[in-house]
Amino acid sequence: MGGTTFDRARADFKAVVSEGVLDVSLSSKQRFDPHILQAALKFMLSQEHVGTLSWGTKQVRLDPSETVVLPRLIRRFPAAILWQNYTAHVPTPHISRASFYRILRNITSSDQKVLSAVDYVTGCLVNDPIDTLRRIAKDFSSSPQHANELHALVDLCKNFLKSQFDAHARKADNCTFHGLHYGLDPTFPERDTVQCKACNFPSYVTRHLQAVVRETQGEPEVAADACRVLVDIEHKFDLYCGHRLRVVNQHQAIDCIHKELRQECMRTKAVSTSAVVIADWKVKWEPRYYRETTRQHFGKRGISWHGYLLHFYDYDAINDEAVRKTVYCDQVIDGSNKQDGSAVLATLEAFLQAIRARLPFIQSICLQSDNAGCYRSSLLRALIPVIAQRSGVAIRRFVHSETQDGTCLIDAHFAQGTNHCMQYLKTGKDVATPSELYAALASHGGIPNSFVQLIRLNRARQDALVSQFASLTKKITLKIGRVNDVTFYTENTSHTTDGEAYDLPSFFLHAFEYSDIGAGTQYRVSLQQLSLHSHLQLRQTDSQPSTLASERDMVLEGMDTGDDEEDDNDSDDDTVDFGGLTSGAVSPTATGGDTVSSFMGHQLVSHTALGKVLGPRGAVQQPTVNNNEEDSDDASSCADNTGKRRDLVACAVRLANDLILHHSSIRDGTQDMEEYDLAAGIERTMLPGWARRPRSGKMYGAKYVDAYRQDLESLFHIGAKDTSNKVGPSAVLEALRDKYPGRYSLPGEGDITSIITSLFQKQKKPTSQADPCLSPATPAVLPPGPPLTSPSPVTAVGAGGAITGAPLGTRKRTRIPQQVVQIITGILQQQPTAKPAHVLKLVKEYVTAEHGGIPEWLPPDSKLKTKISNMKATPFHKL
Repeated sequence: MGGTTFDRARADFKAVVSEGVLDVSLSSKQRFDPHILQAALKFMLSQEHVGTLSWGTKQVRLDPSETVVLPRLIRRFPAAILWQNYTAHVPTPHISRASFYRILRNITSSDQKVLSAVDYVTGCLVNDPIDTLRRIAKDFSSSPQHANELHALVDLCKNFLKSQFDAHARKADNCTFHGLHYGLDPTFPERDTVQCKACNFPSYVTRHLQAVVRETQGEPEVAADACRVLVDIEHKFDLYCGHRLRVVNQHQAIDCIHKELRQECMRTKAVSTSAVVIADWKVKWEPRYYRETTRQHFGKRGISWHGYLLHFYDYDAINDEAVRKTVYCDQVIDGSNKQDGSAVLATLEAFLQAIRARLPFIQSICLQSDNAGCYRSSLLRALIPVIAQRSGVAIRRFVHSETQDGTCLIDAHFAQGTNHCMQYLKTGKDVATPSELYAALASHGGIPNSFVQLIRLNRARQDALVSQFASLTKKITLKIGRVNDVTFYTENTSHTTDGEAYDLPSFFLHAFEYSDIGAGTQYRVSLQQLSLHSHLQLRQTDSQPSTLASERDMVLEGMDTGDDEEDDNDSDDDTVDFGGLTSGAVSPTATGGDTVSSFMGHQLVSHTALGKVLGPRGAVQQPTVNNNEEDSDDASSCADNTGKRRDLVACAVRLANDLILHHSSIRDGTQDMEEYDLAAGIERTMLPGWARRPRSGKMYGAKYVDAYRQDLESLFHIGAKDTSNKVGPSAVLEALRDKYPGRYSLPGEGDITSIITSLFQKQKKPTSQADPCLSPATPAVLPPGPPLTSPSPVTAVGAGGAITGAPLGTRKRTRIPQQVVQIITGILQQQPTAKPAHVLKLVKEYVTAEHGGIPEWLPPDSKLKTKISNMKATPFHKL
């Protein structure tokens, strides 16, 4: 022991003996320069490297007694690129790379994510116009600083439309722009313009850019084009806001249904007898193999996969609250891949029969789906009460969400089902057929809270029902049209179920174009009397609709009665425990699941059991030590209970919080911005019902396809002649920008795709009857040649098929006259994809027009078809 150490120990001993307490002074050495750290943080938090708008907060736990709350920031670049820029642009000395990464992980949340399958409504009405606004702001700005100011306004405009407008639409005020009833009900009383500044801000941005364009000295044509596009963009923003009003309205209607279920559960102190069911089709499952060959990779045909999600509520006596329960049903379709209204009816019938057997306390449901054509089928609306009555589960309401409304829990379940099948593949099994897909979903106990059905559709039976109800569905389509909310009522008439398919005497459809907007329209449908009574503008307040004084009858054509099948929905083998909400076991490999009579003719080949129904996935609260892996970096390992952490990361987090609060332009993206005050002078007249769905072709605003149709067709034909020259819509748009520099009124990629698709269809289809080539009076354009005359006898064919001018015993080959070859050549040059039978018809019409009938020398049809087929296989330059 050294002398100094000995002297210090002796002094400490005397202090303890005399005072009883040893006062130990704490000291620490700072191993980093605060100025270098501050420079690094300013670099990380600059507008070029992180987004200036945050959504939500992030908690960074430094030690058990200190937690710093930071805004959730999104990095614009990956961490590796930020480190490269830091070392290249910030003067030395630098913090180390490891420290840079650790600080970056703690003060920011994540990189920007590459998203696929973004809804096309947002893409057409927001994303593409915002890109155009950025181009205009950059091209017409007077300086880089001015460009940054304009870009900031454009960013705030985009943030309001995508992140804030929905919250405005839920406000209960007198705004004529974001008011739901004013925007969706054309009968709403018109009132003076009352609009909030935030709703007018997108219009202010477009009009402000118009003023900037007019003030800029440039080419008048370019400025006029930019101003015209800015006016169209303002209209597109209004269309998007109208779309979001319709989305929010449907969301509120669905929330009210859930609120009613919770209230029922709390009032009865028991499980709810009603439920909400969401129906959706998953993207078709492509066959996959454990060891896939190159030949198996191509030519795959998808397997239809349908799903239902059922929400009901159970009473929790301990916490005195209603707990939501969720049940999933995966249905693998065999026998047909057609996803139409009759297929949905078959899946709905199988699902309701399963619910009746597994969850018999469910007495009624509200059905919810997206706006796909199969769910808006008139056949579905006509037969839902029949399916419900035969299944023993009433369907009270059918609600459609708005177009491109986003994803929900059933989409997350489909993702989990896909992952479940991928894990099944790793066991050495293939998933290439409907039965194998069913086995994959049912493997290893299946997915929690779900059961699987393998359904074999009877397409003949479904087509027969479609044919029987054709007149009814047509008139329902004309009367009801496109509606998002239908309520079903039944008359208070006693009747017995005697096995007839149409034993429901009558029912009512109360249709709303938008949920709870206006009075709606009620229709009385009688399947036995084959009549439809329309009651206009009736607001239904109770479950038993009254008879109106004014009604209009519409008699429907005949419709056959159905099969005499027994309705036996309950299975003797299934027992249900109401307390634990569990069902009896059903063998996953059991067949003969079609013992219940099927109105739609489908067969339930196999089905799995539904185990104990748990609460929402992830509802169990875990100890809140730290749920964010990014936040836990260096936090728990370096915690010091005796004082605050003084290491580099802790100091960086505290300093970053101070910079964000006092020296940064980062703001909360969910709050109104002070720039909205700039729109105080904007006034617009909005009429009641302005946000209703526009008519077909007007939903996405101005299109600029017509001005470039010739260019698009020429590019298409170049790719059609040589497949190596084929390009996608993005490359076509780039070619248009190169050809027309400085022009902003260019078609979008979606419009270009539509034109290319129509050209492909036009190329594949034969020419319609209106084509000049089909008219005998206007024959096909042919190359110059001799007139049609009778060929020499040696090549002419007589009426009996013998070759004239040659001995009858010789087998001389029949030759096609050169004039006929010229006719065929001219037709094929105009219609290269026409079928031989179609070309033959045109040839005979042309010859008939020239000679007043079919001449005897014309070869037989079989010879002409063979010649036409050979000529189609020969390149045109060799004809």
